[in-house]
Amino acid sequence: MSEITLTSEDARLQWRKTLDAAYVHRQPVVIERYKEPIVVLLNYAQWKKQQQRMMELELLLEVRTAKAAVESGQSELISHDELVRQIMERRKEKEAGHALVGN
Repeated sequence: MSEITLTSEDARLQWRKTLDAAYVHRQPVVIERYKEPIVVLLNYAQWKKQQQRMMELELLLEVRTAKAAVESGQSELISHDELVRQIMERRKEKEAGHALVGN
C-alpha cells in the first residue's frame, strides 16, 4: 500500500481528491506542515481494522506477560475467568487514562 504525501495547503486546495485517495483508492494520505508530517488520513474501514489488530496485539502481550509471570514464579496460576477479569480491569484503567489525556 503506497501512501501519498501532501502539504496542508495542497490537501486544503485539493480536498476532494485527498478524500478520494484515502476513501476510494485506500491510500493513506500523509499531510505535512513545514515539511513535517502532522496527520494521516485513512479509509475508515482500514482504521477500524488497525484498531482491532492493535487491541488483539495488546491482549496477546498481556497474556504472554501473565504466562511469563506464572512460569517464573512471580505470580500464582489463576483461572481463565480470573485472567479475563484482570485483563478487562487493566484495559478499563488504560482507557480511563487515555480519556484523561484526550481532554
